[in-house]
Amino acid sequence: MAPWILVVLLGIGGLVLYLYLATLHAERIRKEFELLMEKLRDDPVNPVVHGMVLRTLQDTEFAGLTASQSELAYSTALSILAEHPDNVAAATFALAVGRWHFGRNRTEKRPTTYDEQAIQNDILVRCRVTTKSVPPAAVCQ
Repeated sequence: MAPWILVVLLGIGGLVLYLYLATLHAERIRKEFELLMEKLRDDPVNPVVHGMVLRTLQDTEFAGLTASQSELAYSTALSILAEHPDNVAAATFALAVGRWHFGRNRTEKRPTTYDEQAIQNDILVRCRVTTKSVPPAAVCQ
């Protein structure tokens, strides 16, 4: 067998192995993300869970999350705030997840001024929509 054929076969084998490992990694990240969202749904106003979620989302391993997963994390944080509009931890968590969500695709990995305004608007809407006769919490003013 010619040596160049062996090199080509090794290259193809290496590429197949790389793609297989990348698929395994993506599946592991997806499962971890689902577990995080489940923990968040089970204990939505626990600051310890919030910290764990934020640390995990900001980990470089999670940089490959899809836009829909990022949107899910942000909408979950906003839903928690809508359910608990007077909870400071929920508002702080929604702000942090919003900054991560909007900033993750920016060059400097930080949200722009316009993103910050959009996050603030989202937070204010969630606080005001759910409070009927109760005045908004300090974090929502």
